[in-house]
Amino acid sequence: MKKNYPLQLWKVLEKYLDKSGDLVEIYNADDSLLKYRDKDPDSDFYFKVKSHKVNNGKLSVQVERKPLNEINVGSGSSWTDESGLANSFESWLKLISDYNKIRSPFDDPILQHYTEEFYNHIQLTDPKANHEPFDLKAQLMIAEYVSEVKELLNSKPETEETKFLKEELVALEENLTKESQNKVLKRLSKFWAASRKVRLKFLNEVLNVGNKKFVNWLFEQAEQGIEFFGTFLGQGSN
Repeated sequence: MKKNYPLQLWKVLEKYLDKSGDLVEIYNADDSLLKYRDKDPDSDFYFKVKSHKVNNGKLSVQVERKPLNEINVGSGSSWTDESGLANSFESWLKLISDYNKIRSPFDDPILQHYTEEFYNHIQLTDPKANHEPFDLKAQLMIAEYVSEVKELLNSKPETEETKFLKEELVALEENLTKESQNKVLKRLSKFWAASRKVRLKFLNEVLNVGNKKFVNWLFEQAEQGIEFFGTFLGQGSN
């Protein structure tokens, strides 16, 4: 695949292969040579290098991004050179950063705080976890856990809270095989945060549902989570 394109193109794009961090992550996309997306599970912001062309020995790339700028949240594309690519990517990163810092009436500061608290204790430190998916064994364990939690939610009265939790589980399930390990864990952190917001007893039920195979495995991978969640693990749902 890569040998279908000029070497100079890959020399330019290689510089962007390790830009994943707290804000954005790289991932494979069939319609792009390079694609980054916002790590926020509720965001559809992205940055793509769609194509390339060579005119008079000079390389240009087609960049598509969303949002375009501070006043336009839509997407758009343009052709640019190597310098323009760098400027466009950095300005897009700044937009994502500014969105994360700004406050709005749509924000739920309690949910955000709980989500970050959980995520800080289960985030995987292996750099690969920011751009590689879970292996099949882990995906199957997560899928089993999601199924068990769904049964738990279905046994509860239907409320706005349980409806929101079910929607979060569906999003987690649908993206389990499409997203990086840490992005999946960010979704899980948000689900646990929402469960905690309902009440601590409910969080206890969610953490101890079924055989706890996935939860126990996760805390073996993220050792910083064992002490933090130890109060709940093993208590059952009484």
